[in-house]
Amino acid sequence: MNSLTKYFSRDIPLAPSLFSIFDEGDFFGRPMGTLRNFDNVKVDIVDHDDKVEVVAITPGFSKENIKIEYDKGYLTVSGDIKKEETKEEKKYLYREIGSNSFARRFYLGDSFDKANIDASFKDGILTITLPKKEEEKFKEIEIK
Repeated sequence: MNSLTKYFSRDIPLAPSLFSIFDEGDFFGRPMGTLRNFDNVKVDIVDHDDKVEVVAITPGFSKENIKIEYDKGYLTVSGDIKKEETKEEKKYLYREIGSNSFARRFYLGDSFDKANIDASFKDGILTITLPKKEEEKFKEIEIK
């Protein structure tokens, strides 16, 4: 019996605990932890006085596999690794290594100097620096 069947065949209250569905593994019968593959890229966003710095830990990715976009206040960081097809036949009992992808999107606002956004990548750590625009001075508008 798979986890989904076990979940719905139990005597459970109408409003079960949010986490009770994960007690026995995910819906596909795999142990917990394998379902959360999308969560493999952790990000910190730090607001400095003159810039915002986004640091992402991207295990298994190289800078050639990562794409960064900034549009209408949204910063999107995504990556894609395609698994290599081999002619060698293997009988896998379980397989996670191979293709991998991620996408993270953050709304940071439009207060950055787009022309000077910079990104660097070293040892699996991606650092994106978004310099802030000069603040426009407050202007009081006179009613005529």
